[in-house]
Amino acid sequence: MINATQTQSLIEKYTNAAAKEMPYGVIYPERQELQRELQKLLSYEANDKLYLLYEGEEKALELLAEYRANFDWKEDYTIEVDWGLDISDYTAVYDCKSKEEALAYQTGEKECEQPDLCDCNPHYEYSGDCSSPEIKVWVGDLQPKKAMQLITLSVLVENEVSIKEVENTIKGIYPNTAVVSTTQEEKTSN
Repeated sequence: MINATQTQSLIEKYTNAAAKEMPYGVIYPERQELQRELQKLLSYEANDKLYLLYEGEEKALELLAEYRANFDWKEDYTIEVDWGLDISDYTAVYDCKSKEEALAYQTGEKECEQPDLCDCNPHYEYSGDCSSPEIKVWVGDLQPKKAMQLITLSVLVENEVSIKEVENTIKGIYPNTAVVSTTQEEKTSN
């Protein structure tokens, strides 16, 4: 398991991850390990069980804060429910559209439908209720956050219409850019 208190930060581990050539393409095992650790942290957080990780909740919260400060990612949610069967247990996985929906299952606001046992064995029967739903968070597309830069650009334009044209041109090239315009009238002396 990766630990943020080691000598490298999470972003350094991501950036310095070694590529490994596989028959199906290039993979980055260290990045996959970071992603698995983040999935575990988010799943434990969603189930209000962070205290079970890293010798206490404080350390887990610090690590989650480091992930949130340095990375962007996509999240998918499922819940996992164990159903008691007369022969053995059957684990069913239910896709959820959001963390809120997963929490609704966990709190009992929404009920889990019994799985179709035709896929298992037609002789199985349910022996009781299902276990409390456990939320699972799946992380995809883990990427470092884009660094923001402040660039000051001075442009001398003839009139107000030209200022708008310059702003629109900059926004056309850099769509996620904030453009702040100030005008300064040129002083002419006789």
